[in-house]
Amino acid sequence: MKKTLQIEIGSELKIVNGFGFFLTILGILIFVITGIVLLAGTYLPPDVKVIYFVEVISRNFYLTFISSILAVIIGTKLMLIRKYELTELELHEDRIAFNKGNERIELLNKKIHKLLPKKKSWNGKKRLNIKTIGIKVYESQMNEMTYSELIELYADKVSEK
Repeated sequence: MKKTLQIEIGSELKIVNGFGFFLTILGILIFVITGIVLLAGTYLPPDVKVIYFVEVISRNFYLTFISSILAVIIGTKLMLIRKYELTELELHEDRIAFNKGNERIELLNKKIHKLLPKKKSWNGKKRLNIKTIGIKVYESQMNEMTYSELIELYADKVSEK
């Protein structure tokens, strides 16, 4: 039995994902440093604490603290951006096969650990991650019919987590 379905496989965008990682790490470091300075002020006596938080620490310091939180949020969103390319998913009795960029991926059914359904993407397509027994995860998105067919074929491997 050989059946072919149309899906889109996600690939990382190295520059965008790398910049997102850098932004996240930078945001975490700044958050920790500014958090330590703010936490140090909580151990002061009440009358000195007011002077410390109002007079000693400037408005720019608080803005830096808040912007570090925003940097972490934006950085994590950038790390998760994927480019989806249309490919054919070939379903065989003992394996599935598809192309990811220039690479041909063939996964035996016993090597597929889980199928992880995700929230719908912004364009209305269903998303499904294919997790192997190793550490590989292949992100895909597809139309409703293809999604329900894959879920039906691999019902024993579908997991919510």
